[in-house]
Amino acid sequence: MNIRKALSSDIAILEEMQKELYVDDFDKYRPNLEKIIFEELVLVCVIDNKIIGYQLCEFFNSDNKNFPDSIFISGLYVDKNY
Repeated sequence: MNIRKALSSDIAILEEMQKELYVDDFDKYRPNLEKIIFEELVLVCVIDNKIIGYQLCEFFNSDNKNFPDSIFISGLYVDKNY
């Protein structure tokens, strides 16, 4: 198992995972993954060269009222086979 930062080349795989996560509301909740990958932190879990899950993190600076200087996990997905 390997954990690494998501790459632009992973976008299609991550979108497929989001379709499973947001079955009925994919278009409504589908974030712009490419923008998120470059502006936030998306980690992927890889087993046997296959991405089996991801974690989306958002960073809050000291100006954030509720969570100053924090990392928030705003998305998490693991393939049901794992």
